Amino acid sequence: MLVTANYRVETIEARGLLPKDFNGSSDPYVKLSLGDQKYKTSALSETLTPRWDVDFNFRVNGASEELLVEVYDRDPIGSDELLGTTTVKLDGTDTADVWHQLKGRGENTGDGELRLAIAHSE
Repeated sequence: MLVTANYRVETIEARGLLPKDFNGSSDPYVKLSLGDQKYKTSALSETLTPRWDVDFNFRVNGASEELLVEVYDRDPIGSDELLGTTTVKLDGTDTADVWHQLKGRGENTGDGELRLAIAHSE
């Protein structure tokens, strides 16, 4: 029997993000992906401590899956820059106000933390 569960992922806030803009700040936003389910927060201007307080709903078909969470700096010219990533296992466990360490891929990425709250229902 295939287990199906719904998850509410609250993207709360971040701290300790690296400045990527010339003014010593960043314009961060979060992308969340689980298979073909993809969501994105709005970008917040000139902050290293953004607070989004936004919920996204995901459907998991199976015992567990990993949610990919990426934090970017929005750039009006050129490509947006990766600030860091983390993965969260959606396995039926509820978590409230958990800080996740961001990991980067290269120098000057991966500093900072992202606070998420996750609730599930079947």
